[in-house]
Amino acid sequence: MGYYYKHKYGFSTHSIHRIKQRLNIKENDEFEIKDKIMNLIEKSEYQFETSKTIYIKIPVKNLYAVIDKKYNTIITVTDISASKQLELIDKDK
Repeated sequence: MGYYYKHKYGFSTHSIHRIKQRLNIKENDEFEIKDKIMNLIEKSEYQFETSKTIYIKIPVKNLYAVIDKKYNTIITVTDISASKQLELIDKDK
């Protein structure tokens, strides 16, 4: 009997690369990488949104998981300052 687990969000190839790079993960197994980032996202206590994107703060460093709302997919993990947050929100108005 097999075990199947579906994550809440999909992952782009780019996001897997950025997660490994920005969180210094040496793991090569994609399932382990996805599991680590999902655990960090679940621990998050802060997020903000624009009309097309959700930004979820990762409790490590000043990084955010950037999620495409339409496809429910993590598209990247990036550093976002407070001023950049305001800029993203203001551009969306």
